[in-house]
Amino acid sequence: MTKDKTKKVLIIRFSSIGDIVLTAPVIRYAKEQLKYEVHFLTKKSFESILVFNPHLDKIYTINKKVSEVLPQLKLEEYDAIIDLHKNLRTMQVRWALRVPYFSFDKLNWEKWLMVNFKINRLPKIHIVERYGKPLNPLAPKGEGDIGRLEFISSKKDGGDDDTIGLLDPEMKFFHLENKFPDLAKLLSLNRQGEEKHDNQAGLSSSEIEPSKIKKQNSPLAKYNSPSGARGFSVFAIGGAHATKRLPLSKIISICSKIKSPIILLGGKEDATIGEEIVQNIREDRVINMCGKTTLQESMQLIKNARKVITHDTGMMHIAASFKKEIISIWGNTIPEFGMTPFYADGIDRNTIVQVENLSCRPCSKIGFEKCPKGHFRCMMDIDEDKIVDLADSQ
Repeated sequence: MTKDKTKKVLIIRFSSIGDIVLTAPVIRYAKEQLKYEVHFLTKKSFESILVFNPHLDKIYTINKKVSEVLPQLKLEEYDAIIDLHKNLRTMQVRWALRVPYFSFDKLNWEKWLMVNFKINRLPKIHIVERYGKPLNPLAPKGEGDIGRLEFISSKKDGGDDDTIGLLDPEMKFFHLENKFPDLAKLLSLNRQGEEKHDNQAGLSSSEIEPSKIKKQNSPLAKYNSPSGARGFSVFAIGGAHATKRLPLSKIISICSKIKSPIILLGGKEDATIGEEIVQNIREDRVINMCGKTTLQESMQLIKNARKVITHDTGMMHIAASFKKEIISIWGNTIPEFGMTPFYADGIDRNTIVQVENLSCRPCSKIGFEKCPKGHFRCMMDIDEDKIVDLADSQ
């Protein structure tokens, strides 16, 4: 008796960080529940988000054009395509492969009504659930619609670290402490104690795990979490568009009021702003890691953070995947678009901070480089004290 051939599906999402992170529950369902061989097509720059996902069998990447991989994709003979981007590039893939495809509802009409006329026809459904809808036709007949989608956890495989398929399992937090002196200083390492430990064990300082080194009494101590999270908060200061980011003056003011240690995270484009924040505050408890870390290192910092302060960005979704307590700050976009932090098991550790009842909001479903009205009240009127209280609360 010949064994039935395993069906094969191609999931497509080219960008960006948050959107790709939110495909993890879909990938898991296709592999574990539907028993498909799962392939993924994305941009090369986002491959590191997917490479450690245990439910992916193969990843294809492009730099600019889908023609870079179309010959290989044709050889795969897919049974179906799950199109989670729904643009010209994905259309080119669908035309070339000529197999059944299923896509999700981007709610463009509903978003247009909300942005232009403030008429709310948006369904109360998270984008992860919308991502999951295209899988329904692949389910065996009689099973009905798929249930709630969840993030993956490596713990079921016997590991002691909940990486949810995002983190490199070989990377540990102490690697970052060794690589970044400012981080080690923030965590108040007892360097003399380290040298003594090294001499006794015959290890170099680069080989010893700082968390096992005797430490002096630290101002971080009261912020450390019983769950193992370090005593710092991450403030993800970046954002794809200016109207999704707090103005520099507001970030400086908030960071100066927060008493607990803060690590500023962002891309290379945020590095200068991060330095300006640190120079204005002039305290060792705030360090700038913007542009210094890889995406994997940024995720490791988020995983070990006590809390995460963030705009509506990909870092917000990474934080939710690690079940972090999040303070999410919303400017021109609104949570009703369905892109709030998505937590496993139905928990919700996100506190939304936004300016309520602002007639011009939302002004865009994505964002602008400056406020169309000129006043930027959606960010200028944000309650700083609320963010500070949330960040410092135990």
